[in-house]
Amino acid sequence: MEKIKQIVPVALLVTICLSLTACDGISRLRSFFHPEESPQGFEGSTSLDLTISPDKDLNIFLDGELVGHTSPYAARFLPAGPHQLLIEAEGHHPFSLVFNLAEQQTLKFPVALRPMKEEAQPAAQTENAGGPALGPNIKPALIVVNNGQNIPTTIDAETVTEAHQLKRFWGNISAGKFSIQYRYDQFGRLEINLPGYPARWVVNDKEVTPGSTHPFYQGKMVIIEERKGEPPRRFTLVRQ
Repeated sequence: MEKIKQIVPVALLVTICLSLTACDGISRLRSFFHPEESPQGFEGSTSLDLTISPDKDLNIFLDGELVGHTSPYAARFLPAGPHQLLIEAEGHHPFSLVFNLAEQQTLKFPVALRPMKEEAQPAAQTENAGGPALGPNIKPALIVVNNGQNIPTTIDAETVTEAHQLKRFWGNISAGKFSIQYRYDQFGRLEINLPGYPARWVVNDKEVTPGSTHPFYQGKMVIIEERKGEPPRRFTLVRQ
């Protein structure tokens, strides 16, 4: 009877191995024992690999779900299509990104969270903040930002107090720990992307979902974030 007890787990493992093939089988077997690497299950064909600085005490959200706390982080077998990523760490500005994965695609990149104490860095160092500079065929949007608090607003690591041109393909608008992302789509239209962490989000008096994207063509956009036990935070954006 003791030998049978020893044989059964081995037989189960062999069955699992035989049901998987080549490198894909090895990867799926790893995810069988490391389910945190496959938060979406086993149905997809894409993957995500992140190296994050700092590498500990993180909150990593993928599609609104808390999936990890340390770096490196890997997600396997994600479904193809759009995804939302949010990374938080105490004392650092959050990083958020909306991206698309094609079938069989592996997306791998480093993320360096920006310490809040570096907000007042010289302008020469802020040139690398945000995404790449806009091409000549896209006119930068000119916006005014009011965060409703007695703290500075930064856009792509630069403190702003008046109308500011969004000259990069994507970047962040931040006030303390509160941050949203702007980006231009393939046609040069400006969009505002909300973080994916759980909270009650309201855009222009309408409740919306975390991680949602909102076109911002003209006029005013009021964004409110409400978390349990914390005062509401808001951004009022005016496009000029």
